[in-house]
Amino acid sequence: MQAYAKISPVKTATHYRPDIDGLRAIAVLSVMLYHLNSAWLPGGFAGVDVFFVISGFVVTASLVNHQASSLGAFILGFYTRRMARILPALVVTLVISALLATFFIPFAWLSQLSEQTVRYAFVGLSNWVLQNNADFYFAPRAEFNPYTHTWSLGVEEQFYVIVPILLFYWARHQGNARTIIKNSALGILSVLCIASLAVCIWASKNNTAMAFYFIGSRFWELGFGAILFLQTQNPSTLTLVPWKKQLAAGIPYVGAIALAASFIATDPNAFPWPWALLTVLASLMLIGGAHTSTNNGVRRLLSNGVLVWVGRRSYSLYLWHWPVYVILRWTIGLQSGSTEVLALGITLVLATLSYHFIEQPFRQKTWIKARSNITQILFFIMLAIGGYFAVNTVFKHANKISFSKVTRHTSDWYLNSLQIYPEVAPAACKIQRSIIDFHGGKIIHIIPTDCQIPMSGNAIFVLGDSHAEMLDPSLTQISASQAKLVDIYTLPGCSYINFQAPMQGQFSEQCIAFNEAVREHLASTAKARDLIILSSLRMTRYGDQWTDFRIPDMYQKMYGGEAVVKRQAAVADAVQWLKPFADHHLFVLFIEPTPIFRAPNFRCSDWFNRSNPVCVGHNEQDHAQLQQLRAPIVQAMKQLAKSNSDIYLWDPFPVLCPGLSCTTFANARPLYFDGDHLSNYGNLTIYPSLSQTIAQIQTGRLSMKAAK
Repeated sequence: MQAYAKISPVKTATHYRPDIDGLRAIAVLSVMLYHLNSAWLPGGFAGVDVFFVISGFVVTASLVNHQASSLGAFILGFYTRRMARILPALVVTLVISALLATFFIPFAWLSQLSEQTVRYAFVGLSNWVLQNNADFYFAPRAEFNPYTHTWSLGVEEQFYVIVPILLFYWARHQGNARTIIKNSALGILSVLCIASLAVCIWASKNNTAMAFYFIGSRFWELGFGAILFLQTQNPSTLTLVPWKKQLAAGIPYVGAIALAASFIATDPNAFPWPWALLTVLASLMLIGGAHTSTNNGVRRLLSNGVLVWVGRRSYSLYLWHWPVYVILRWTIGLQSGSTEVLALGITLVLATLSYHFIEQPFRQKTWIKARSNITQILFFIMLAIGGYFAVNTVFKHANKISFSKVTRHTSDWYLNSLQIYPEVAPAACKIQRSIIDFHGGKIIHIIPTDCQIPMSGNAIFVLGDSHAEMLDPSLTQISASQAKLVDIYTLPGCSYINFQAPMQGQFSEQCIAFNEAVREHLASTAKARDLIILSSLRMTRYGDQWTDFRIPDMYQKMYGGEAVVKRQAAVADAVQWLKPFADHHLFVLFIEPTPIFRAPNFRCSDWFNRSNPVCVGHNEQDHAQLQQLRAPIVQAMKQLAKSNSDIYLWDPFPVLCPGLSCTTFANARPLYFDGDHLSNYGNLTIYPSLSQTIAQIQTGRLSMKAAK
């Protein structure tokens, strides 16, 4: 029986490979260039896949060449080295990035995943946060999340939960090529890689977020790097006849061409499968194997001193480039040559400082290495825990330390109770709220209780997209003051009657199914004289929270021949969507379009972001121009109201824009959160008019002329 005292190292396979550091440099530079401007290197994001292959190869070499008396000692030694390599620089980057993000980034849909991502990044699970959301790597929320890049570290750390155990048994028997245990360990690793590749192929077509972020979809990339080392570590199996040597000498050139092709041609919509395969194979060819000679044109080029210098700092460059880019994207913007140069300069400075004062000291200092593995591991765990609590503390005090007026004055910006404003009279009722799922959307139940006035016999049902939910503060106050039950049926991006085109064909199947379910539900449950409020965007946006859409001619979109034809068809279609309400004698109130703005207000209201290129229009629009833009939609509403006496219109425009110029602020307080959604203060502004209109409709005191 073979002795199990120690693992015999393969010392000939551990020589330093400067070309691998050069390949690291190529990988990190490609990622940095892609993230800076994707047009420069359309497939540059595949540099992360190069890192995966390198990591699988290099870490496997490190593992099988370390001596250990037992599996426990083997695992402890590995995780000690791994934590020293990864955690100190990561923790410092996360804490500083979280502090800067708190200074400059307000909470919004665009930044919704950020705090959760950074918390999970401390334990190597940020990829799980990202894969469990609908956003893909190339979606806006990923682009504006300062911690998105930590997903790859999570994948690597999860890979090294299982693989070291297999490598322990492989290394213990590496001296015997026929050992069953050794072959079994290699076989298990190979099966896991094949299974992972199968998951990758399936997920790339069926669940893009899972395909990109999930360890099960990426395991094979690191696994192929590990297998490359294991299969080439024994020099006796690598003897080649002359013609095979010539063939092997050409492989790095093929790899270089393949890698260049992957950086240029990789399609984000077909990734990781099949395009990641090209990157992985190219990386394997460039690495070559455990005993590959660097005396080759391609590998000599990769061994260039400049590339090696960058490669040794690649981890710090990778850690810092993304939060630097994202903070600049949120503040002054990252669309000009000067800001791009600034981003690269800041990244280089921070990465250099991190490399010399954090990364290297924790890996090399003898005062750390002199401690036992358990002591070192406990230290690194406490470091991560300390960073986690530091970040939580920063987030907890965001309203005190942030430079953003959005974060410092949340009561005006974010939807809240109108009761916080002294000008709002105390309500006659208390409110109970509940939210339930409803056919892919949700219903917000607002129920008045403990009322000091009799309950109203008529309920209010609000239908629409996010512009229905944005009225929540006003509707809650109406419920509390008028003792009315209010239900808000909402699905983001899903209008109930859009007036720009017929519903069928314009909206997704999910939206149509949701609206049909709402229509049927209200037709069977609502009572005569109940009120249906239809609130949706119904206008073409100039942009969204993350960008300006650069629409060349907004008037053409509203007044062009095709737009007119579609709108006429939409009016006829609207009659059918309203018929069940008319049949049951329900009142319908259309909310006319509010002013819309070219820029998202929350991103353009501070000294540090007003010059951002996304802030087109400077939070101001011409009154007459906006009226002209919305006129076709208003006319379509009036056409329906003219034919049905139970249809009313309410116009918030004069309340929100009483002057010749419309602005996103009134009395130095925000009317809007972004370019078209009202803020809490905006709700306070419209509340008196909306409340009065609803009361008059349901009591029959609103004249047709006044309403329409």
